[in-house]
Amino acid sequence: MKTCLRLSAALLLGLFLCLPARSDAATSLAWHRHTTDYYLVALPQGWEVNENMKMGLYAISLVSVRPLKPNDVFRENVNVVTENVDPSFDLTEYVNTNVTGMKKALNQFQLINSGELQGAYTPCRYMTYTQVAEQYNGTLKAVVFFYLSHGKAYSMTCTSTQESFAAWFPTFVQIGKSFNFPKAQ
Repeated sequence: MKTCLRLSAALLLGLFLCLPARSDAATSLAWHRHTTDYYLVALPQGWEVNENMKMGLYAISLVSVRPLKPNDVFRENVNVVTENVDPSFDLTEYVNTNVTGMKKALNQFQLINSGELQGAYTPCRYMTYTQVAEQYNGTLKAVVFFYLSHGKAYSMTCTSTQESFAAWFPTFVQIGKSFNFPKAQ
């Protein structure tokens, strides 16, 4: 339960880190590998990367650099949170624990679907949900990809507005499928 609440708090922190900022850089279709000590992931070229340690969790925010339109209040983003868990945790149990925490922590959380991500480099479960985000005056939609390796849990939350989610979903899935662990693990 403590892990689930910490993850929910980290997800909320990730939303606040994604306040809009003007950028003239166009989103490129080129991809590159982003490597950390814990994992590798492919990202669209030019996305901003912010790394930090909060509440005992290692978190990376990956923020789209697509040009903002005059009325935009939200930038599409991906947040990866890494935390230590009991090595006996299995992926389904980890997802269920997080759903319980999100129901308590997120405003009007609505689970849309969940399942196993096919074609990923490493075993992965996902869930799609919506939540009302009052600070953006609307509903956000997200897909979360969950991974486990050697007592570490990884949750990658890919978020957009509900209206633009269908357009961003293929990019989010490509990022989710690219997630992998360094050979040393």
